[in-house]
Amino acid sequence: LGYLLVLGVPTGPSRFGGYGFPACPIVTSAVEWLQLLALAGLFCLCLGYGRQGWPQAVGWCGVSPAFVTKSRVREYLKLYVPAALSIASDFWRMSAVGAFAASLSTLDLAVFTASYRVMWISLVLTGSLTGGVGIKV
Repeated sequence: LGYLLVLGVPTGPSRFGGYGFPACPIVTSAVEWLQLLALAGLFCLCLGYGRQGWPQAVGWCGVSPAFVTKSRVREYLKLYVPAALSIASDFWRMSAVGAFAASLSTLDLAVFTASYRVMWISLVLTGSLTGGVGIKV
């Protein structure tokens, strides 16, 4: 979807030129929301993986707001806020490095973009492993 809307289809009968860079935020947001909806639909609604974690109650899909307590929200925020600040720090830091790389040359920007992808994949892998080990312990 990203390649089609951003870069287009350069050959063939449909020869669509794409929307270019302005389509990137829209495509990224749309794909992330679609992934979330697809995974939530598959695992929660179709396979019912979340049902055994909630006591049976009256409410939407068996989930009652009475289960959202102050202590549970506090524990959630203890985990969420540091993680959100950490990822925000990564985005701002890499944006600053990207702005610096863009001021040098097109080749430097291409090298930065390629290396950024490798670093981001590494960050996702280590973050996932850390989260999985933290849950298992």
